[in-house]
Amino acid sequence: MQFLALLSVFLNLFLAIHAAPVRHSKEVDTNKALPPNPPVTARVLFTFAYYPSGSDVQKEIEVAVELYGTVAPKTVKNFDDLAKGVKAVMAGDDPKVASNVKTLKFSGTRVTKMVEGQYIVGGEVLPGITTFSIYGGNWPEENFDLKFDRPGRLAMWNRGAGKQDSQYMINLGADGNPELDGRYTVFGQIVSGLDAFLDEIQSVEVSDMNQPMRDLILKYAVIESLRISNRDELHAKYLAKLQEFNSGDVSKGITLAPYMSGNPIEEEAAAQAGAPVMKYLCIIAIIAAAFFAYKRRAELLKNTNIVSLKEKLPF
Repeated sequence: MQFLALLSVFLNLFLAIHAAPVRHSKEVDTNKALPPNPPVTARVLFTFAYYPSGSDVQKEIEVAVELYGTVAPKTVKNFDDLAKGVKAVMAGDDPKVASNVKTLKFSGTRVTKMVEGQYIVGGEVLPGITTFSIYGGNWPEENFDLKFDRPGRLAMWNRGAGKQDSQYMINLGADGNPELDGRYTVFGQIVSGLDAFLDEIQSVEVSDMNQPMRDLILKYAVIESLRISNRDELHAKYLAKLQEFNSGDVSKGITLAPYMSGNPIEEEAAAQAGAPVMKYLCIIAIIAAAFFAYKRRAELLKNTNIVSLKEKLPF
């Protein structure tokens, strides 16, 4: 019975270590035709630092995001400024004193909420102090023109209608999150590294309140604002293409296939999962043999002819 219990422990340990991780990106239909994206007015590179579930090794993941300033110019402006850094002084402090001037920016802020299959929330630039945006503490949603019809949508988070600040959200639903439509302003999209983002960000451990148990940080947010002189013309072309798509011409749409850049962490995990099972069975067999020998040590010693070296040697 002790042997069976020991074997069970090792089998459970083996299965826990080598259980296949959940790959949410595999649930995404990369061939589904989706409405076309608006003109790109800015590009952002996000670097997230996180701890995968069961690991003490911090890892990083990079994703590229496009911002759509012709659809939500006010929202993109707020995000653009906070990505670059905004100089601010707390009420009552003397702005002429250099130490009173703070640079508020997204880099280094925490992801404060992660609801698997729904969204993450981050971007609180004055945590525990007050809300902030370039428009004041709170400001209303700009519009709901873009929908959560695909994963990787970048939107403004709010604490109720008309209560936006600096915080952003990114949805995680493999087929989108239509339940979020009409509540949050979408203004961007992950266009590179989407598969790794869906898989790795959702691998972090969270509390009952959906807060990451360990630091999940937006380490860097590097933004490039594009100089576009014909915004109105580009937006008009986008609207025409969108109308054609909605009328049934799916050739005017896009798919998510180009956004899936490949996930080296996933490939590594797959390689580990594909290692020869016999290797681990041999280890278990050796442990079982050692345990068997230990249990019968008295009998084995009794039946062994032990010869004294002193009787054999000529001295």
